[in-house]
Amino acid sequence: MGVNVMPRKSKLSMDKLSSGIDYFTGVNATLVVVFADSYNNYSLVNFLAKYQDELGIALKNDTYQEEYDGWLLHTEASSEKDIDRICAIIEEDIDIDECYVLSLTNNN
Repeated sequence: MGVNVMPRKSKLSMDKLSSGIDYFTGVNATLVVVFADSYNNYSLVNFLAKYQDELGIALKNDTYQEEYDGWLLHTEASSEKDIDRICAIIEEDIDIDECYVLSLTNNN
């Protein structure tokens, strides 16, 4: 005659385990992009056509930002390191003098 062991019912569930935990959902960044020919809208349009889908960037304001000497772009990524990678890719473009992060916030 064998011993009949009843399995324990766990009091833990994914809902209970995850309650009170804030999951990291990435970062938002505003980038300043300075073109070699700052006031040339044709350069801006070509730039956006080339990188908008690939890097997930969008024009933040429709006008040139004189206080930053460039255009403001918005992007989202999984980390600050990914934002830095996006800036590095942008700076490699022949029409770009500079790209830097103006602001960075968590999506939480």
